[in-house]
Amino acid sequence: MNQGRTLLQEGRVGCLILAGGQGSRLGFKDPKGMMPVSVIRKKSLFQILCEKVLYASLRYHKAFPLAIMTSSETHARTELFFKEHRYFGLSSVSLFQQGVLPVYDEYGNKCGDAPCGNGHALHDFYKQGLWHAWSQQGVTHLIVIPVDNALAVPLDVELLQYHERCQVEVSLRAIKRKAKEHIGMVIKKGTVCEIIEYSELTQELALNASWGNTGIYCFSFSFIEHLMQERVELPIHHADKMFQGRKVRKQEYFLFDVLPYARSVGVLLSARQSCFSPLKQAVGENSLTTVQRDLLRYDRKLYRKIWRQKPSNKPFELSLACLDPDEELMQTMQSQYKEFVFM
Repeated sequence: MNQGRTLLQEGRVGCLILAGGQGSRLGFKDPKGMMPVSVIRKKSLFQILCEKVLYASLRYHKAFPLAIMTSSETHARTELFFKEHRYFGLSSVSLFQQGVLPVYDEYGNKCGDAPCGNGHALHDFYKQGLWHAWSQQGVTHLIVIPVDNALAVPLDVELLQYHERCQVEVSLRAIKRKAKEHIGMVIKKGTVCEIIEYSELTQELALNASWGNTGIYCFSFSFIEHLMQERVELPIHHADKMFQGRKVRKQEYFLFDVLPYARSVGVLLSARQSCFSPLKQAVGENSLTTVQRDLLRYDRKLYRKIWRQKPSNKPFELSLACLDPDEELMQTMQSQYKEFVFM
């Protein structure tokens, strides 16, 4: 029996979506998770990720809990969006805000506060009471994903299987890193693992960087509790960014800085096309164009698996019910084609 499926059958998994970012670099005025991205039905990033949870809930007959970490910039609009869409059919959705840190101008003067990054996501998840509430429901594993990756799976069977097989406290997906790609570098030595942010790579490391961080993690609840008991203080990272129309020095915490505190970390080396297509900018790589290309490529591969034939050359979109189908579900899909394929 696949250990990942067993965890889902027993209702022992929840998901946290990191959704504190605005869509400003995309030319989108709302929180990034609200941006329509799917090829045919124009589903938002939020809807895509939530429907993946919904269909898993229906399949396993479990109300898998979902948490969304917002920021001071996105919280109110995100909360309204979920209410307007009736939480996309989910019965257990919790929203909470990340904190803020000061930002400084070029002269070192404070010029406001900005969201502090995703580094305290586990801390805030715990302090909000979600760790305790979910523990009482029997949850023992937390999948964490970024909202801007439409290929991420909130209840990732493969990652859960890897996590259990390796018996680690933390596991993460890594992909082959492209030259000069703006993702962190994964360094693994035995059971010790760390990630170096792309903006902090030395020239030597940048040249030899092989594996990149997708931002997709699985944390054992026991590790999260250990972090809280140890009262871990994460380092602050600095970056020059635009804030309220001016260039500032911003401070951020990053979630990957908790990895050195884990007794064991597993790195699942993954094919990019199976799990990673981030939406970061308006044009070029990591834009809506490349995300839709990758979604269609993923659906074409899944179509071949389910219907055992080459798909149409025209753009189409599969229902998210098609994700990770077993033989019985595939037989249903084969006989009810129009309910699962949209053109």
